[in-house]
Amino acid sequence: RDYKDFTGINLTVKKGASQANAFNFELKAPDTLLGDEGYTMDIQKDRINVASVHTTGNMYGMQTILQMYKEDNEGYKIGKMRDYPRFKTRGFLFDVARKPVSLDMMKEVARTMRYYKMNDLQTHLSDNENEAFKAYEAFRLESGLSNAKGETPTAKDYSISKKDFREFIQGERALGMKVVPEIDVPAHATSFTKVWP
Repeated sequence: RDYKDFTGINLTVKKGASQANAFNFELKAPDTLLGDEGYTMDIQKDRINVASVHTTGNMYGMQTILQMYKEDNEGYKIGKMRDYPRFKTRGFLFDVARKPVSLDMMKEVARTMRYYKMNDLQTHLSDNENEAFKAYEAFRLESGLSNAKGETPTAKDYSISKKDFREFIQGERALGMKVVPEIDVPAHATSFTKVWP
């Protein structure tokens, strides 16, 4: 999917032994230093072989293939490489509360982070301006709680359902991305304190 999104070329997926004129991905532990996110890549004249102990490492191998494609879409330089992260957490904090940010945009940001081999997306879900109850405030995640008047802290202008956000977290986790939902309290709790003074 990443290759098609990037190049417009649809690859055929097959299981089996390494083939010519193909990107070949294998789940094996070529080197204990590489961990789950590392991989080896053997670029031959007629194929590219990528090996990692984990799906995430192979996914990062594909990101390297895409980066090489961007550099030169006519071919790949023959050689071997080992790639693994120097830092365990490579992250980005995204304020999606102060101004509405769609879930589609969050997915696009997560996709871009994968390209740069980043693995930790913190989403800032609650925010408000300085004037307490008079100011703009938003809690972007759907809340199932309400006060006696039926009011909830969920933002009126844009919010994300719990189901959609859960699927986003699980989908990104499957690709090695940790999504951290952040509810900033007490500083940005106006969405809650307006409903429950």
